[in-house]
Amino acid sequence: MNGRDSKLWLLVTIASLALIGACGAVNYRLDTSVIPSFYNLSIQLFDHTDNSIFDGEATIDIKTFKTDVKQITLHKDSLDIVACALHDGSTGALVEQIDITRLTYESLTHQLTVPLKAALIDQNTYTLKFKYTGKIRTDMAGLFWANYTTLNSEKKEENHLVLITQMQRLNARLVLPCFDEPAFKAKFQVHIRRPEHGFMRAYETFSNTKRTHTTKESENRFTDHFEVTPPMSTYLLAFAVSEFQVRGNESEFAVISRPDYFYKTDFSYEVGKRMLPAYGEQFESNYTQLGNDVLLYLSSPRFPHNGMENWGLIIYSDDVLAMDSYSDGYNNKEYTIRIIAHETSHMWFGNSVTFKWWSYFWLNEAFARYYEYFMANSLFPDYQLDQQFVVRQLQMIMVTDSQNKTQPMTSPEDSIQTPTEIASKFSSIAYAKGASIVRMWRNIMGGNNFYSAINAYLLQRHLGNTVPADLFTHLKEHWPAQSQEVKADLDEFFYDWTEQVGYPVMIANVSEGNRLITLKQQRFLLNPKDGSDTKLRYTVPITFATNTKPTFDTLTPRFYYLRNLTELRLNSEQPLDWIIFNLKQSNYYRVLYDTPLLRGLRNALFADKHSSIPVENRAGLIDDLFNFASAGMIDYAVVFEFMEYLSKELEYIPFYAAFENMQHVAKRLTPAQLPDFTRYLGDITSAAFNKLGVDWDFMDKVLDVYNRNKLVSWLCKYQHAACNNKVRVRFELNKRMPTPDYRENYYCAASRVGGYDHVMALYTNETFAKEKQLLWRAASCTRDYKMHYNNEVLNKSRDADLKTTALKQLYEQNPDLVTPVFQMINENVTQLAESLSSWDKTAEALSNLSEYFTTRDQQKMFVDFCEKNSTLFGSSADTLKKALVTVESNIQWGEQRLPGLVKYLHERNGATGLTLATSLLLLIAAVFNVKTAFAMNGWTSKLWLLATIALIALIGTNGAVDYRLDRSVIPSFYNLSIKLFDHEDNRIFDGSVSIDIQTFETNIKEIKLHKDLLDIQGCALYKTGQLVEKIDIARLDYKSETQTLTIPLTDVLIDQVTYTLNFNYTGHIRTDMSGLYVADYNNIMLLTHMHGLNARLVLPCFDEPAFKAKFQLHIRRSSAYQCFSNTKLASTTQESANRYTDHFEVTPPMSTYLLAFAVSEFKYLGNLSEFAVISQPDHYMNTEFSYNVGKRLLPAYGELFEQNYTQLGNEALLFLASPRFRHSGMENWGLVIFRDNILLQSPGYTDGWSNKETTISVISHEISHMWFGNSVTFKWWNYYWLNEGFANYYGYFMTNALYPEYQLDQQFVVKELQKIMVTDSQNKTQPMTSPEDSIHTPAEISSKFSNIAYAKGASIVRMWRNIMGGSKFSEAINGYLHQRHLGNAVPVDLFTHLKEHWPAQSQEVKADLDEFFYDWTEQVGYPVMIANVSEGNRLITLKQQRFLLNPKDGSDTKLRYTVPITFATNTKPTFDTLTPRFYYLRNLTELRLNSEQPLDWIIFNLKQSNYYRVLYDTPLLRGLRNALFADKHSSIPVENRAGLIDDLFNFASAGMIDYAVVFEFMEYLSKELEYIPFYAAFENMQHVAKRLTPAQLPDFTRYLGDITSAAFNKLGVDWDNKDKVLDVYNRNKQVAWLCKYQHAACNNKIRERFASNKSKPTPDYRESYFCAASRVGGYDHVMDLYSKETFVSDMQLLWRAASCTRDYQKHYKNEILTNSRDVELKMTALQQLYQQNPDLVTPIFQMINENVTQLEEALYGWDKTAEALSNLSEYFTTRDQQKMFVDFCEKNSTLFGSSADTLKKALVTVESNIQWGEQRLPGLVKYLHERNGATALTVATSLLLLIAAVLRLQ
Repeated sequence: MNGRDSKLWLLVTIASLALIGACGAVNYRLDTSVIPSFYNLSIQLFDHTDNSIFDGEATIDIKTFKTDVKQITLHKDSLDIVACALHDGSTGALVEQIDITRLTYESLTHQLTVPLKAALIDQNTYTLKFKYTGKIRTDMAGLFWANYTTLNSEKKEENHLVLITQMQRLNARLVLPCFDEPAFKAKFQVHIRRPEHGFMRAYETFSNTKRTHTTKESENRFTDHFEVTPPMSTYLLAFAVSEFQVRGNESEFAVISRPDYFYKTDFSYEVGKRMLPAYGEQFESNYTQLGNDVLLYLSSPRFPHNGMENWGLIIYSDDVLAMDSYSDGYNNKEYTIRIIAHETSHMWFGNSVTFKWWSYFWLNEAFARYYEYFMANSLFPDYQLDQQFVVRQLQMIMVTDSQNKTQPMTSPEDSIQTPTEIASKFSSIAYAKGASIVRMWRNIMGGNNFYSAINAYLLQRHLGNTVPADLFTHLKEHWPAQSQEVKADLDEFFYDWTEQVGYPVMIANVSEGNRLITLKQQRFLLNPKDGSDTKLRYTVPITFATNTKPTFDTLTPRFYYLRNLTELRLNSEQPLDWIIFNLKQSNYYRVLYDTPLLRGLRNALFADKHSSIPVENRAGLIDDLFNFASAGMIDYAVVFEFMEYLSKELEYIPFYAAFENMQHVAKRLTPAQLPDFTRYLGDITSAAFNKLGVDWDFMDKVLDVYNRNKLVSWLCKYQHAACNNKVRVRFELNKRMPTPDYRENYYCAASRVGGYDHVMALYTNETFAKEKQLLWRAASCTRDYKMHYNNEVLNKSRDADLKTTALKQLYEQNPDLVTPVFQMINENVTQLAESLSSWDKTAEALSNLSEYFTTRDQQKMFVDFCEKNSTLFGSSADTLKKALVTVESNIQWGEQRLPGLVKYLHERNGATGLTLATSLLLLIAAVFNVKTAFAMNGWTSKLWLLATIALIALIGTNGAVDYRLDRSVIPSFYNLSIKLFDHEDNRIFDGSVSIDIQTFETNIKEIKLHKDLLDIQGCALYKTGQLVEKIDIARLDYKSETQTLTIPLTDVLIDQVTYTLNFNYTGHIRTDMSGLYVADYNNIMLLTHMHGLNARLVLPCFDEPAFKAKFQLHIRRSSAYQCFSNTKLASTTQESANRYTDHFEVTPPMSTYLLAFAVSEFKYLGNLSEFAVISQPDHYMNTEFSYNVGKRLLPAYGELFEQNYTQLGNEALLFLASPRFRHSGMENWGLVIFRDNILLQSPGYTDGWSNKETTISVISHEISHMWFGNSVTFKWWNYYWLNEGFANYYGYFMTNALYPEYQLDQQFVVKELQKIMVTDSQNKTQPMTSPEDSIHTPAEISSKFSNIAYAKGASIVRMWRNIMGGSKFSEAINGYLHQRHLGNAVPVDLFTHLKEHWPAQSQEVKADLDEFFYDWTEQVGYPVMIANVSEGNRLITLKQQRFLLNPKDGSDTKLRYTVPITFATNTKPTFDTLTPRFYYLRNLTELRLNSEQPLDWIIFNLKQSNYYRVLYDTPLLRGLRNALFADKHSSIPVENRAGLIDDLFNFASAGMIDYAVVFEFMEYLSKELEYIPFYAAFENMQHVAKRLTPAQLPDFTRYLGDITSAAFNKLGVDWDNKDKVLDVYNRNKQVAWLCKYQHAACNNKIRERFASNKSKPTPDYRESYFCAASRVGGYDHVMDLYSKETFVSDMQLLWRAASCTRDYQKHYKNEILTNSRDVELKMTALQQLYQQNPDLVTPIFQMINENVTQLEEALYGWDKTAEALSNLSEYFTTRDQQKMFVDFCEKNSTLFGSSADTLKKALVTVESNIQWGEQRLPGLVKYLHERNGATALTVATSLLLLIAAVLRLQ
């Protein structure tokens, strides 16, 4: 950007901001023209049929403070005003009865404005009265349900009503109309009308003040009346209704709880009794002097916080106040003490003295958090909370405050206005940093000065509001005298710590013989590049002690380091051994010591009593060092070396800091590094562990109890021998129950060392819920992970959350077992999914596990797993993709940040040196650090290169894993017997196989083949029937990574001799659709799926495609079942009464992946000896269509390939339908297995055109494999496209020949070619043929099963066919098939035949065919041909470049291709000749075409026959657009019309043209009638339409109506059985789009058609039609159809259709919030509501936002709710929607728990989506607006467009 551009940018931005400021500012604050002084509030409960509605009356006394007040504005939210009146405050006379229709309400600000006919008189009092109704909520805001259940004497659950209020932050407005800002303090009098009785006892009501009396209103209605409150903010109002029991005196102090918890409140009552007078004494103002006689603590079963300080009625969650023998440990008691101390302090800080506005929220919470620790410490010193504060508050918040996400304690008042901004102040900065700064002030001032200041502040501001300056005035009055030399400006000092963010690090260096200390400061940031202001400086109080003056109790600063200083020097008369700054970590900063100073401190800590250095400083040193390492300022080795002093440490506080900080580092250590870490851990904990041991005693000090807990937890977790042994001995000797604090860690440790069964027995017998959870977690620490996994995690009777907890504990508590735990899951992930009842929970469980991956091997396993199983996970595969990114990030962090530490741990443990590999890694890491710190010069580049090459060489020579079998032994025949159901466990099968093998080398000493999860029982080698050797199975060598089994031989095998290798084994019948698996659980069906590496799951075999052999199968089964395999059944023998063996004929030579068999109760249509369709008996009647298709296709292929199916070597071809199958179909030779929906056609349901088309094309695809894949098989997986490219091609084009009505030749272009071109224009693509040596591992093999092999393969085959012409192509293909029959092939074999029949080329531009084939099969991607016209439209210039959607994604932009060029012009509009005019060779820079006459248009790539795109310049594109508008589209074929649209959208996506160009070009569609171009348009428009804002949708709808006008007028909304197939498809698209976007004609026609005729549409059209009908009044009818339907797929269809209704509130409340519906149905319904009504996204979100807890209850979990909201947020397109979502997330994040992460990720996506729309769509928005007749864009939009334009210039 040059200077002129910068100025322009600045002017535009300022203008835009000015416009927004002037016109768009929203005022959230109330004015002060009217001030409330008193509220008389009556709430009436349960007077409605709907118990969730309450009635309210609020009478508000107000006073005017301005003249000419003509309206009153206050707050309400989700209240319905019934009546409103204004009365004179003095006389009570009615001033005005306000017409409620004149009330105005702003939902964004929650402001209710009451307009007045006459202005109010200044300084007069009035009374404003409201009658209204409100809602009792479930989301713990306003007035909400907090019900609980108990068991009655009959063990049945009884529900007990509890109503509680939570008014903070902005929730009072949910209960009454009010002035809901903290500065509007007023008195309240509350009256609650309620029923008399609950289940157990009478209902009671409590509020902020004493109950004065109760009046009886009717038989079961009473009203409780309460005293007037002191003046207080609205957020402090509270009341509660339930069956309560009181401990204490409810007129003074009491604890209130549910009756069955009464006995649990003794401790909290006693704490409160001590706490309340102590505060009164501390603040020299008793509680009652504040203005309230009563203080009640109320315990609630449901509450959003630990406690809420409502004046006089503090509400706590049950776990704070209720304590029993399970929860009375020190930790629980400490928690109770602290929370009570916190909330009670609020009676002074917050209630008596209240912050003026939310920007000063810390004035409440900082003091409450401070006294939570320090008042509690003075009353309960055993907990040493003064010390604990340092590690649990100060050190914790300093991490947050060193990142860009931090904020100041005090924000500018005008920056905190919206609910989101207010919510942001409820952060730990207000609480923990606030308390840390208060502690700093207290320590600087000393106790007396500080408390004098605080008490004066409280007294002066009593019953008022306050701002920080009020506090600072009192602090300054009592501030201790300062040194005159370096005197701090206290205003600056307070500003630095409350209005600035962050804090400093003081850098201390020593010099001049240890006599001079130099101090400097800089802001401490964990990542200085995160955008934070690095220049901030602070006024820093300096305290220190030295070895010469080791005084630590004086915390008043020696001096202040002023913010403008560059350095400060301290001189010592004598050399210092050590100096320590920031005594007791009293002040809010870190200290970085240079190496000599740090070494001195380490030595001091090793000395006797740690040289008197306090625990706070010992902990502070550790915490600081870890943070410096995290910021990259020092190496972690420095930290761990310093911590060696802990071997002398006995105290908890330093260990707390160490363990808290070590967590992340320990989690990133690899399994190989853990033993060194364990030894280190044992060494540094030796003194403490020897003192504390593993036993417990009731005389233990509190912090010793905490410390033992930490020590045992860490040591035993990391397999420290002494810890494990002590726990084992203690547990075996005595099974008594540990104290509550220690219970979980002790039982966890015991479970690892043999105590598992006992702990599980305790769990089984336990009845107390929390204790059961504790014991479950403890038992799940067991190292017998397989037993726990199989018995408990896979136990279907267990709760899913329990199972995920158990799984997590297995690896979290045994970090060395991460790999085997993952491998165990990987063996059969479907079992886990079934156990957890969902793939999303399984994905989440695996994502959590992957957080613990630390090695590249683990990462590789996970990558392999994800690629193998991604289809199983469906949409949850995204969770795994995100996990893969995290794994890479974690491993990189470890590789970059931990080499120094790894080396240190290794060397300190006595290793003489690192391995060569590790040394090289360290070398590389070192060079990497140099590289990142400086620009790499030539020398470092070479060093980097040498180190990398050396490492690669090392890995190559020593670490290479060979996945391939050698060819010294070749199999020729397998005789395989499988015995089913012979075991008690029906999941196990027996197998025996004899493999004839031939040797092809001399000196063969071993045989290597594959197996996976088979248990070998016996193995023997024979020659000509004679035993050569019986192999000891103990000598078999199995490599699980490669799944290879090596059989060592005593004697070498003879070359060129045939042997027979015998195995007896057992295997597992699986559930994951691999190997032999269960396909139907109800009617037992067993199926095989051997593709790609799964034959080894069924038999030991040579499981590579090139090892072709014959197979003979024998299947032993129950008499109830039938069996089918690849060949005809030869015979059946009866083995016993209920056991039969089926014997099958020998197969042709084939690859192992084609072996197949199936066992179940079957019925078939056809002849089993020739051709038949097999299905389960109840589906038999639905197989006729697929049977006829197969009968027609099979001979057609034989004719086409001049080789009948039987000539291939197999007489029978069977189709088998399966209810569960991994793919649509699998081409097993002779037994093709299909998914049910492919072969079964249910009349009237699944027999529409689209169903039939799928059936035909999939059957065609699989039959073609009998030739391509079975007869002729690729040699290795890198050539996989030789199967699938041809099968996919013939799936369309053979089908098109036999079923031309589907026009599949045209459909191929839009459904295959255009789709794969998107994939192939990104970095994630791959070549059709990969180098053979690059495809070895299962993951690499799996990568070849991509759409590149299928869709690109078919597209390239189509290109060859069209270049060659049909005859030549068929001759070449038939030659190839005949020559390679029963063999293997590589692409060169195919190319040889293609070249032999290739058409003659022009001699001028002749293509090298070898290069041509290379370009399209071994290169990735494809070109865009750029066409320009000049010289009066006579010269066309062509250039090529690789097309990429994002050229900066790392792809090779220099690739070029040999491009076949075909074209037509207006002068020669010939489109049928697809043989190229010439080839654009890859080395050309451009190619010119001359025309004798000017061209109106030219079009390249006829029928989009070849694999490239064409970008036309503006004149050429305009000519083509005109041509398409002309009669019959100037004969341009549908394929090219679709191709032009698809190309343009992709060019716009890549940023090469504007979307406006695309949409302007598509105007021609107004003349279009055909499906294919519309398919391309609708497919591509989806993303753009989804990003349009609600305000932009009307213009889009009009555009849509215009471009579809001809097609829609032709097709209408009615259907006819004579419709052409593609017209049926086209009508479906037209109606779906037009009605979805509220096109009036579409909706009207649907409404009319539906009203006149309720007949059911054809299956193809049914969903779109009923969806459209549901929008326009047909909802009830469609729901009725749904309720009566029994056919599952139609029920799902009708449910989706009904969910298109625009009456979203009705559908949401009646169907989604009901408990009778399945969760997935509800998720679908919600998604349909907004997807099918994009203009309703905002109101649907607002509806959910009103009470999200209702949705959570309906979806049975916050995880599903988060997922639902994440999906909805994908449709947010405006900043207003984004803001609503941000507000929602911040308000509700605590409710979502760990699922809040889903919302955080959604917020990132929303920002990305909106940015994309703002950057990419302004041109289109302008075009749509202007074409629709608008005279001009709004000023705001113009400015946005201008900004966007300038941004592009930039």
